[in-house]
Amino acid sequence: MTSDTHLEGQKLIYDTFKHLSTLSSGSILLLATFIKYLFVNPKGADLIGYIFFSFIISIIFAIIVMCIIPWAITAGDSPAVSNFGFISYFVSVGGFLVGIILFAYFSWINFS
Repeated sequence: MTSDTHLEGQKLIYDTFKHLSTLSSGSILLLATFIKYLFVNPKGADLIGYIFFSFIISIIFAIIVMCIIPWAITAGDSPAVSNFGFISYFVSVGGFLVGIILFAYFSWINFS
């Protein structure tokens, strides 16, 4: 893999996590709006905390990934940075997926 290809790949990963953190933040705002204006007594209210937690975890670990990428580019890849980045990558994506699935389920039980 050439250096230019590697750099372009890291830019794409950075952009992916930038969008993932934006989507997670937007989902938190959307959920807060749903709770405040649409539901007086929502069904599955216990899911709300899990949804917020999942999106916040996704945002935190997306920011970690976005901080690791420039460091890895300038300082060179090290096993510790690579391992932490790899774990952060999957925690962020997993948190987002769990949050979206729970949010969809919460919406479904309250709108159906």
